[in-house]
Amino acid sequence: LNPNRVGQNTPVSFTFAITHNIDTTDEIVVELPLALTPDEGSLTAYESTLGIDLVVNSFKSASVLYLKPETTTITSPRTITVVVSSINNPQYVAGAFSIVVYTVENFNRIDQKTFDFPATDPADFTSLQFSSTSLVAKVTDVSYTFGFTNEIEVESGGSIRIEFPTGEYDLTTSSPPVNCTGSGALENLGSCSVSSATTITFALNQGTALSVDAIATIVVNGVKNPTNDGVIASGPAGFIVYGYTAASQVVSRGYYQSVNIQDNAATGGGACMLEISPKSVSAGTITCLVVEINCSSVIPAFGDIRVDLPSQLTISAQHQSIFRCSLSGFLTAYEDCAYNNGTNEVTITTSSEVKPLASLKISITHLTVGPTDGTSDALRIVTEYDGTTIDVSDNNDPSNKFTITSAPGTFDIQSIDFEPRNEGENASYTFILSSSVTLKKDSFIRIMFPPQYDPYLTVTKIVCTKVDAQSKETEVSCSRPEDYVIQITNPALIDAPEINTFKIYNIVNPNNTNTVTGTFIAYTVEEGTILEYVQSKTVTILPAPGLLSLTAITATSDEIKMAADYTFSFKMIDGKVPTSNSGGKVYIDFP
Repeated sequence: LNPNRVGQNTPVSFTFAITHNIDTTDEIVVELPLALTPDEGSLTAYESTLGIDLVVNSFKSASVLYLKPETTTITSPRTITVVVSSINNPQYVAGAFSIVVYTVENFNRIDQKTFDFPATDPADFTSLQFSSTSLVAKVTDVSYTFGFTNEIEVESGGSIRIEFPTGEYDLTTSSPPVNCTGSGALENLGSCSVSSATTITFALNQGTALSVDAIATIVVNGVKNPTNDGVIASGPAGFIVYGYTAASQVVSRGYYQSVNIQDNAATGGGACMLEISPKSVSAGTITCLVVEINCSSVIPAFGDIRVDLPSQLTISAQHQSIFRCSLSGFLTAYEDCAYNNGTNEVTITTSSEVKPLASLKISITHLTVGPTDGTSDALRIVTEYDGTTIDVSDNNDPSNKFTITSAPGTFDIQSIDFEPRNEGENASYTFILSSSVTLKKDSFIRIMFPPQYDPYLTVTKIVCTKVDAQSKETEVSCSRPEDYVIQITNPALIDAPEINTFKIYNIVNPNNTNTVTGTFIAYTVEEGTILEYVQSKTVTILPAPGLLSLTAITATSDEIKMAADYTFSFKMIDGKVPTSNSGGKVYIDFP
């Protein structure tokens, strides 16, 4: 059951041994706990080891599924894996639960197995942002601001709670008294109060809910900072935001970043806390670096954030003209991003002020990892304004270093095809790939597009398929884990040197006419380790298409739900009509 998270719709797979054949008249019965419900509108099932489709009947009120082989008997003895799609996870954090699966032959229960699952994880709060008017120890009457976006709806009568670290804060003894307000999506939705020494609760009114992806803020005024300086780590002991149902059941959770409480006797520059990803890189590869910073002092508009790269990470001469920086979090725009080859520094000039302890993510593409494995030097962040240093990160912090693993094996991109090839068009890309090692099921194949493409690659949803030898396409799971990168989840074991074909839909072509792109990069990842890597192949982007004029549409029937023949009449305003002997195609997109 993956993911076992609140509000997710997920496939469930069961692997168990059978001692009797399962005929088309027999049944596989799946008894779900009441917290799990089948999504009957899109429910399917199949046996994955033999590739046998199963007919599904369900009774939602009892959460029982009855599965039958559609046309083929499942012979025994063998171990089978049954995959059931579209199961709705619990709508709140539920305790551990079990699912019972058994086979039925002539009304007799034959083979049975019970599957135990841990407690459901809460949904996430995203875009977490924290700031404070002061983070100096012992300072009173401080305002803390907590921003967040919720992944799942918090229902009417529910609540949003901010948990302060226990032992560091007491919200009930401050003078003047602590008070709080909700703004953004929370404005006029309820009331905010101090509910315990370490808890702020925003209670939603009856009849009002906090909708999915709502951007909200809770400001807590009158806080007394901790007595002692030090770092409050991100996680269960740090600052946390929770979403609760009206019955006080947890639905979502988010951990705020680490917070550095400064010595109240200190003067001058402060510190920057860093979170670096990935923590491990492979020798000889090209990678994208993401650094999340939280600096204790304000960075003025047109100030500089300097990223001092370790010597093991550089931007090569061929990539210095095409590497990119991007910002997310508190600030998304910048004035300039430049690389100094002599000092191996990337400097970003801010376009507006960055508040103290505001969370800011910096992404830098096309970094070349050195050829030697081991541990890197520390990455360092320095903030500056008008030639004066403001904050610096800790060069002695081991978490600011990378682990460099051995160079991976060789992957092979045999070919790349895409259509349409015109600039700015929404295109499908076909990659024929050959692996030099065996890839496990659920390993990853990642493809990094050249920097001529938009970092987000699409304006809709990325869809990926695997194409078999008969050109049949089967949708596979894929995502965009970082800028320029599409990650395909390998749906089955791949033996070397097996050739596989994957298609990626809804990629937006670059807006560069007659441009040969930079090289594509492909690599395979298993349990966080790059197994194979290749940088090869370019494509050519063609000019924008000519214009068509759709002059008429006729149908043999305009009755609803009736089959009808449609005739489309069009003429070329400019461009060239494809002909059958050129392999061209005419596409008609229906609404």
